[in-house]
Order: sequence, then structure tokens, then C-alpha cells
Amino acid sequence: MGYRFDFMDVLKKYLVNQYGHWAEYYAPDRTSLRAYLYGSVNQIVEIPKH
Repeated sequence: MGYRFDFMDVLKKYLVNQYGHWAEYYAPDRTSLRAYLYGSVNQIVEIPKH
């Protein structure tokens, strides 16, 4: 048996345009997201929480 913790309250949602395709990622900030992604990134857009 283990524990489950939801990190959604500390992660932000980003849309990333990479190689002409858009993908959705969750990350604490843009710097961490850019370090995770491989290759060139055209645009990173933060999706605000409601």
C-alpha cells in the first residue's frame, strides 16, 4: 500500500509549440519545462487557472 499525492495545486499548465505541433504539459515553471523538453521550442504559453 502506498500514498497518493496530487501535485496539481503547485503545477501550472502550459501549451508548448514544438516542431509545428502543440502539446499540453504540467510543470512548476517555464525554466523546468524547457529543461525537460528536448529540441527546439517555438513557443510556451501558460494557461491561467480559473
